[in-house]
Amino acid sequence: MVAMTELGVIGAPQINATTELQIWNNIWRGEGPSESPIAYVANFFIGNGRNTQLYEDQARIADIMAFNPMMAGPYGQHRDELLSTGMTGQVSPLLPGHFANNARILLVVIIADTGLTHYLLARQEEGEIWVMNPDGGNDTQQPDLFAWANGPAGGKAKTGGTYYIFTGIFVHVT
Repeated sequence: MVAMTELGVIGAPQINATTELQIWNNIWRGEGPSESPIAYVANFFIGNGRNTQLYEDQARIADIMAFNPMMAGPYGQHRDELLSTGMTGQVSPLLPGHFANNARILLVVIIADTGLTHYLLARQEEGEIWVMNPDGGNDTQQPDLFAWANGPAGGKAKTGGTYYIFTGIFVHVT
């Protein structure tokens, strides 16, 4: 809900349990351990009038799969979910220019301790990069975002007290 508010999809009067449940029902897979597939999240933004573009750093994705072949299954599921929304990905690593025009970036990450996928909300404010875990609204200044996102596959970064691995998949929203 924090990400939806920050992007202007919902306003302050709508920040309540009813709205949270409505959003949750639209973006969570709902099987086994809860995960929020990025295709569902991006589709929610599209349905609410936001310009949304998926990006994939193919080299990073290949490195992660080489590092951990078990990721091939989740990546295949990710691709199937994207196809179901009609969205296609552009090939690009995360670059500073992606933050132009007050854009928000949804980073698809792996929670290092559990292996579950999740997303983080990144933004640039007064030249500084901030990354937020939408689940709790924990906001962390992340000056090394590009070094982490474009560094070695499997590299971890701490945001809001949790370590994450960037998958090379992100969504640009304006």
